[in-house]
Amino acid sequence: MRVLLPLPDEKILKALVETYAGMGWEPVIGNAAFAQRTGPFDLVHIQWPEALADWRTPTGEELAGIVADLAFWRGHCPVVATVHNLAPHGRHASAMDRDLFARVYEACHLVTHFSEYSRTELLRRHPALADGRHLVHRPFLYTDLLPLAVGRGAARARFGFGEEDFVIAATGHVREPDEMTLLAGGIERARVPGKRPYLATRHQERRRRRVLRRAGEIITGRTRPPSLGPLASPDLVALCEAADVLVIPRYPPHLNSGVMQLAMTFGTPMAVPDYGIYREYLRDAGCAFYAPKDAGGLARAIERIRATPRHTLVDRSRAVAEDWGWPATLAAIIAAIGGSAAAQDAVRPASLAPPRG
Repeated sequence: MRVLLPLPDEKILKALVETYAGMGWEPVIGNAAFAQRTGPFDLVHIQWPEALADWRTPTGEELAGIVADLAFWRGHCPVVATVHNLAPHGRHASAMDRDLFARVYEACHLVTHFSEYSRTELLRRHPALADGRHLVHRPFLYTDLLPLAVGRGAARARFGFGEEDFVIAATGHVREPDEMTLLAGGIERARVPGKRPYLATRHQERRRRRVLRRAGEIITGRTRPPSLGPLASPDLVALCEAADVLVIPRYPPHLNSGVMQLAMTFGTPMAVPDYGIYREYLRDAGCAFYAPKDAGGLARAIERIRATPRHTLVDRSRAVAEDWGWPATLAAIIAAIGGSAAAQDAVRPASLAPPRG
């Protein structure tokens, strides 16, 4: 059994690739096989529509080519898309981006979601998709990063955190300036001893960089916060082990943050907004909730984390995450495809048609 994963490389979701391989499938990674229509394959599993356009807004001609490729694959094997976000990474969606997302999901036999909130929000934007093609499953975990763990003591030493430091960390992509403003305000107002912020965030637009610098002034009294960029995987894992709390500064309608799955992989306590996927899954985890966009509420959430023994929070999160991960998710997807008449009707010919262009 062969599965085509149109991704730039296997590192972006290494645990997914490893899970397919562990289940006896042969995963093939890359957009070339998708566009060139090489194969055959037993399944095409799309993760991000924008990855089909090499993370760019497609031109009209490029979108037409992608739609033709989707139609081809739909006629030869089941096509599945897992929804990670409602808009392209790092930018606001243009009309062409929105058309790309709609056309990808319309072409799929099955559209899968990490939360009911995801399904609801996608259907609100694309009502034509309101049929039986949707499946909601548990979130994934970054199990491929577990071997990089070094232990909490060694992790804190790597960053120079002292024994009395209460480390308030944030990582991931800053999508909106308001998110950094929220983060800075929450940390500033939190009344916890030994407060030690550490920001390892990605940001692209000039305005976001200005907000980030202002956040450094608010949090540390300096013109730059402790970190201004993303971390390599070993340091990212160490930060999860070292942090006393990871803050997720999201607000509706953002679906989720990969930081949630990262934190749950290592049991790191979190301060999370009270909506969507966080509300659905984290009520019993080692988390504290705050009202979205409420800096005062975020400060109180950080204080609640500080008041609870860390080992208690870690144990709660690990218990909640026991049934998370790609193995259960892929088993549910494959079972759903098996029960889909449309997917069963997809033909798998011995030879494939020529690629476009």
